Amino acid sequence: MQQDWEAAFRGAHTLKGVAQNLGFERLYQVSAVLTEAMRGEKPLEDRSLLDAVEQQDAVIRRAISELE
Repeated sequence: MQQDWEAAFRGAHTLKGVAQNLGFERLYQVSAVLTEAMRGEKPLEDRSLLDAVEQQDAVIRRAISELE
């Protein structure tokens, strides 16, 4: 399976911007670290950075679901 690190970087960078614009500070912080780790189309070497983003995403999704 070929990895598209440029697309992965763009996705992380976009998430960082959206999180900042929406005021999701913790998601912004962890996605900023992930973005910098992948800058220059570098492969992700530390899976814990992605795990941190996924954890914050889950926190936000749970909070939103509780509003329903």
